[in-house]
Amino acid sequence: MVTRKEKKAAYDHARVAAKREQKAVYDKEYGKLHRSEKNAYALEWYRKHPEEVRNTRLMRTFKLTASEWDVKLAAQDRKCAICKTDCPQDAAHGILITIMLAAQA
Repeated sequence: MVTRKEKKAAYDHARVAAKREQKAVYDKEYGKLHRSEKNAYALEWYRKHPEEVRNTRLMRTFKLTASEWDVKLAAQDRKCAICKTDCPQDAAHGILITIMLAAQA
């Protein structure tokens, strides 16, 4: 025999699942309607927070902090490890090879 508590729990679980589904549909529609506003906001945030963007990108891509990246680049005399030419500050192709070689050693 199902107790009242179990019935209520099943009802609550179904209600929460239905609400979650409704919210997902609403969020998807809202995103479609306000895409340009959301994109403008994101672009403005990226322009206002370049250091946070850089730190996040370096951590996600190379698992390095910005200071570790700068140390590795300085150790290479701020030149590409592959072609030995001056690189933009965040050019990755030479640094990546150096990091991979260091990890293997």
